[in-house]
Amino acid sequence: MWVVCAIATATVFGSASADAAVIGTRDLTGWKGTYACQANPCTFSNVRVSDGTAQSPVKGRIKRWRVNAHASGTVRLQVLRRTVDNPGHAADEFMAVRQSEEESAIPGLNTFDASLRVGKGNFIGLAVVSGGDLVRSRFANSARFGVQHPAFSPGDAATPFSDFNVDHSALLFNASVRD
Repeated sequence: MWVVCAIATATVFGSASADAAVIGTRDLTGWKGTYACQANPCTFSNVRVSDGTAQSPVKGRIKRWRVNAHASGTVRLQVLRRTVDNPGHAADEFMAVRQSEEESAIPGLNTFDASLRVGKGNFIGLAVVSGGDLVRSRFANSARFGVQHPAFSPGDAATPFSDFNVDHSALLFNASVRD
């Protein structure tokens, strides 16, 4: 009986520590504002964050993702690749390389399971399929995000974001990567 408990305990703690990296804003609390798509669907992506990393530091699989939603709506997590990297973010080009199934978000912190391959240096995007002021945000020094109308779709040609928010706003969503 003790052996079974020890193995079960090691398995539980082992899987928790296997989520080695987080892409996006680490702290999903303390929101001060919301953002909505001008027209659904759209993709939001943090391209610079102050309390984490906007890009995957490892090659692996996204196993779990979270979004702090202000309203109910339908969302997808997207893996984005930057195909053009110019000085400043406004001239960069991005494309969706894969995305999760649609998920229903409700107000507050939502957690979803996934199994999405992600490459080192990839970004994540939150595709808002439907919903109002869905994504919560907060002030964060040196943070910045982009918005794409309509949403990126896997297989579409790379394009720059159609709009950038002013500096110092971080959108409250992230993903855990296991290498």
